[in-house]
Amino acid sequence: MFKFHVQDSTAPLTPIEQGQDARDDCQSSPSTASRDSQGSGRTGKLGSRRRRSRAPSKNIEKRPYHSPSHVSPPHDKPMTKNDMYFALDCEMVGVGPEGLESALARVVMVNWAEEVVLDTFVKVAHVTDYRTFVSGITAEDLEGSRVMELADVRNLVRITLSGKILIGHALENDLKALNITHPWHDIRDSATYAPFMREILSDDKKLL
Repeated sequence: MFKFHVQDSTAPLTPIEQGQDARDDCQSSPSTASRDSQGSGRTGKLGSRRRRSRAPSKNIEKRPYHSPSHVSPPHDKPMTKNDMYFALDCEMVGVGPEGLESALARVVMVNWAEEVVLDTFVKVAHVTDYRTFVSGITAEDLEGSRVMELADVRNLVRITLSGKILIGHALENDLKALNITHPWHDIRDSATYAPFMREILSDDKKLL
């Protein structure tokens, strides 16, 4: 018959057994501590998220109460043809020897309803030919109160025509005199409009 020896758990440990238990505790304690710290970190993050989600948002707009008699402010009015279409015409005078060089002397702009938006003379120095028979400009016109500096006129025209449709005849010359540009797709030039152009017959050179 076999005999089993059962060790009493309450009996004191020998010095060898005490040393073995101490080594086992040292090996298991770092991983346990790290797991505890990670668990506590996750719990802290989740807790902070929950706390932040409960806090009221600062971006929520507080809309004022509108009484039945409240009237909302009017919206921007839709643009009409008077706001979109502008016709431009410039008149030149002669400068330099014999007045062969051209200088801008008058600028006129009207809207779709033919209302005058701008009509001003431009200051020109040393005019040698006023070209009155064509331009209608005289020496008194360029010395009156309606005369503006070229830079001011150019800036005013540029602001008025920004994003608008420009109408005129031979606008290339007018834009060159003002020293400005305008998008080609916003230009309506009667000088290059095919229905307004004459056709020359090759046989008898007559105009149709």
